[in-house]
Formats: sequence, C-alpha cells, structure tokens
Amino acid sequence: MRVLDASRPWLIYWSLHSLLTLGISLDSASKSRALNTLLKCQNSTGGFGGGPGQISHILTTYASIMSFVIAGGPGSGNGWEDIDRKGIYNFLIRMKQKDGSFIVHEGGEVDVSCQTYEGGFAACSQNGSQFGEAHGGYTSCALSALTMVDSTRSTKLQTRFDLDALIRWSVHMQGLESELGGFRGRTNKLVDGCYSWWLGGSFNLLEYWQQGVDSTVDDDDDSWIDEETCLYDREALQGYILNAAQTPKGGLRDKPGKNADTYHTAYNLSGLSASQHYIKYEPDRAQEIAIDFKENTDDSIPELENARRLDIRKYAYASAMAWMPNKAAKSLTEPGKFYVLQNALDKKPGKHCEEFLLNLMGELEESKSQLSGNDDLKDLVIDEDAANAYIENFALRVFIKADDLDRAGTLNKTVAQTFLASSYFLSLLTLFKNPPGDLQQKIKYARFKTTQIMNSLKNPPPPASASPRASTSALTSPQLGTAGLPNAPSPKAAISGLPSVPSPKVGSVGLPSVPSPKIGTAGLPPHMASPKPSPKHGTVGLPSPKQSPHPSLPSSPRFRSNSSLSQHLPSPKAMTSMLPTEETQGIDPTIVIKAQKHAKWAISALNYEDKDTAINQLQLALESLTGT
Repeated sequence: MRVLDASRPWLIYWSLHSLLTLGISLDSASKSRALNTLLKCQNSTGGFGGGPGQISHILTTYASIMSFVIAGGPGSGNGWEDIDRKGIYNFLIRMKQKDGSFIVHEGGEVDVSCQTYEGGFAACSQNGSQFGEAHGGYTSCALSALTMVDSTRSTKLQTRFDLDALIRWSVHMQGLESELGGFRGRTNKLVDGCYSWWLGGSFNLLEYWQQGVDSTVDDDDDSWIDEETCLYDREALQGYILNAAQTPKGGLRDKPGKNADTYHTAYNLSGLSASQHYIKYEPDRAQEIAIDFKENTDDSIPELENARRLDIRKYAYASAMAWMPNKAAKSLTEPGKFYVLQNALDKKPGKHCEEFLLNLMGELEESKSQLSGNDDLKDLVIDEDAANAYIENFALRVFIKADDLDRAGTLNKTVAQTFLASSYFLSLLTLFKNPPGDLQQKIKYARFKTTQIMNSLKNPPPPASASPRASTSALTSPQLGTAGLPNAPSPKAAISGLPSVPSPKVGSVGLPSVPSPKIGTAGLPPHMASPKPSPKHGTVGLPSPKQSPHPSLPSSPRFRSNSSLSQHLPSPKAMTSMLPTEETQGIDPTIVIKAQKHAKWAISALNYEDKDTAINQLQLALESLTGT
C-alpha cells in the first residue's frame, strides 16, 4: 500500500467511475467521505497531489476533478464550491512551456504527445518522435485533447496529424481471435483489459474525425450507408471483457491469471459501455440538460429516482439498438416505431416502461395526423393493404439490391449492411395480418448473408489464379431451395469431407499424373449442382441478379494416366458417401456461429492456462449444438 499512497485520487476516481458506469449511486455519507479525502490532497499553490502534503501533479489533479464531477455537485457543502478554480488555473499555466508542451509537476520532465511512424501517439521526453513508441494510453489522451481543442475538426488540425495512419494502427491493436478480441497497448504486446477503453473507447472519437474528413456523399436513395459503421469488432471486445477479464469473485482484470483491481475494473467497464452504445451529439438534448442544470443549481444535489434512472437506461438501450439511417427510408421511421411499440406491448412491460411507451404512442398519433394531411401519403395511413404493399415493395428492393451485388461477386461491408437493413425492413411486415409465407426465411437468409460476408471479410480466403467469383461460385454459393433460401449453413461444409489430391505440375519428370475430366457444374454430384435461377424480381421467392447465369468452374488440364496413383484415389461412389447428410446440412447457421464462438473462447482460455473457463466454454458449445 506504500506504493499506492501517492495514488489516492486515482483509487477514488476509478471506484467512483466504475459505480457510475454501472448506474449505482453512493449514499451521501460515502460521497462526503470521498470528497473530504480529496480536499486534503488540494494544495494552496493550486492543483491536487497524490496524497496529503504531496506536490501537485497534473494527473492526480485530473483524477480529483473527475471525482468531484461524479460525487459532488453545485451548492454549499456539495464539493464543487470547495475547489480552488483559480489556483488550479494558475498551476496549469505554470506547467505550460513555451513550445506548447506541459510538465506534469514543478521541476518535472516534459511530456509531449507526438505521433510516431506507426500511426499512434507516444509520450516523448526527447526531441523527435523517433525515440517514442506508440501507446494506447497516450493515443487516447492525445486524441481527446485534439478533439477538445478543435471540436469542429477543421482542416488546419487535420494537416497536423495523420488520421488514416492513426486509424490503421488503432485497428491493428485489436487482438486475434485466440485473444478474444481484446486490445493491446503497444505493437506485439499481449492484450490488456484496460485498453478496452484507452483504444476501444477512442474509436468513437476516430469515427467522429473520420466523418469530418469524409466528403464522399452518395445521394442515391438506394445507397445504404450505416451511420453507425464501426471501425473495430465490438462484439469481440465484449467477449474478451466478459469472458477473459471478468473474475468469478467480482471485479475485472488485465487478463486471465491476473488479479482484479479498481484500475482495470474502471476501464474494462468503460470499454464495455463504449462497445455497446453508439452515442451521437444531439443539440436539443444538450439544451434540455443545460436548462435542467440551471434550474437545479441550489443547495441540493438533484437525485434521480430509481424508476426514472431505470427508464433512462432502457431508453438509452432502445436508442442504441435501433438502426434507422437518417438518409434512407424516412417514410419507414413511423412503421419502425410502431413495430417497437407493438413488440414492447406483447412482452407486457412493467410500470417503469409505461411512460416511454405512452410518449411513443403520442408521437405516433401526432405523425398519423400529419401524414393524413399529405395527399401523397394519405393512403398509407388509412389503407392497411396500401401500407403493406408499400413497405413490402421497399423492403424487397433493398433485399434484391443486396442479392444482386452478392451474386455479381461484390464482397464488401456495404453489401452486408444492405442485407442487414433488408432484414429489419422485412420484419416490419409482421405488423400486418397476412405476412408473406416465406417472410421468416427471407429474414433468416438476409441475416445469414450478413454474418457470412462479415466473416469472409475478417478471414479472407487465399488468392486464387482465376476470378474468385467465377472459379468458386458453384461450390461456395449456398444451395437454394424452392423458397430461395440456403439448405446448409455453410457450403464449404458440404465438401469438407472430400479427400484432396495434390495436382502435379504439367510436364514434371518422374511425377505420376492422372486424367482429370473437365470440371463444370455437371461434374458435381447431383445435390451439389449449381442452384437454378431464382424467380424474377417482385415474386415471392428469392430475387435473382438480373437473369445473369451462374458461372461454371473452369476446365482443368488433362494429364497422362498413371495406374499406380489411380489405385489410391477414392471412387466417385465413395466420395459421394462422404458428403454430409441432409440432417447435417439443416443446422441453423446461428447455432453453428454460437458454438464456434464458445469454442474459440475455450481455446483462448487454454492459451492463458485457464482450465475451468475452457471446460465451461466447451460445455456451452456442446449445449448449443445439441439443443440441451
């Protein structure tokens, strides 16, 4: 504890920050005790030290002020009035150097945040960034400072640092699948739970800056851009925090094998929050908060009742889970709200949700009145069949566009997002009495394609000599049934049982060769043939890509026969028997993905010699597959 004696403000801040993230409010006595401890660390010369009587330090001053923000408030006796604001200002001015850098305490060294060749920022006490090493903590502080200094993201600051290099380095700091998607602080280091915030939380700022420099605007109504596009794998980070950083006894840690502490608990929770919620600045909301703050600047600290606090959290969760781009389908916003309302009522919400649902109903009634006065949209309000046809037509347009791009060989994030958007819009059709019979299959297929494409982007296949789309279409395209949906979760599983034979080079001396028939769609087993073209656009089945035929596999060269090698080759009948049965092909893709996820977590736990976690994750994987 002697080492921690100079870190009292930090220990208080980490604890208060964790409680705040969890939505837990301290009692008045505990708050007063924390604030009184911090006030003992405040110096008459300005700033806060690490303990009573210790010299002022910029870092402990920051931790102290943030603790006052969490536990204190305006008014006499609530802490904020006891802060020596003028003294802190004078202290910070004394720490500032002529070149713009800061020293952290009187007589201390100069710490300058500078961008390195890697792209991240380092703390460098020497002239030139070549002596520094990019670090997640310094990168977070530097990026936060740049954002506060120039919140308008002006071109002047954009020329001072390399945003693309910073994003590239930050993305590469996320760990491999075997590391469960945690973040490391420096290149080639182990992942650490605290960087879930230092780097994971920085992506909100990086996306904010990226939006400021991205001048590419597509006004095409059919162009889908997810405004909540994320630069890192949020789900993977959540998996690391919940499965690797969380300890059975409570608290969070660096990694398995380490003990939990307040530092890692605070920043793991912060990273978890940042990965689960996408926060956008809303001027109207900011104005409401400002007015509310002015009305409560008296001697009492405004406290939220538990019911109100729960309502706010539920509203924040609903907002974070919503996916409705502002640029597209504005006319579908109200059906989306109605969909949320109907599903919420079906789940019989408690009294804490009633206020939110009543407000939502009021918004819908107001929108109904406005739409009724619009001649172009009037039929959509009074005629259920017209509304059904309008939404179905729009949802199918989005679905068809995604399918056309997919069949044409376009493999990128936009295609995955378009499939995801179509699944949401198709879900709106459940509002009507007679939804299409294959609706759930289309929704399931769209979600399957979203997952498949995103997994392909994360783990791209090795490059082939021929065009990937032309050479693998017959094998990698999922089999389509009469409803236009895949019969198997992954087409690769359908041929995984086939033995592979090395192909000798043409004309090589001493190597046996066997005749290889021309391979096309006819050369595949009957149930592996290319799917037939889907019905035309606008029909109930899965739409096809503008009647473009499925490309067949290119012919392979003929080789001389060699009886010695052909004896070891399996017969076509044996090869066919090794293919999976229909029962195997019918596994739900979501079950496979869930089982794979638990298996990966088990492997990661074994890497850290955490046997108990590995056994638990393997059991969960088996339960997912067996349905127990």
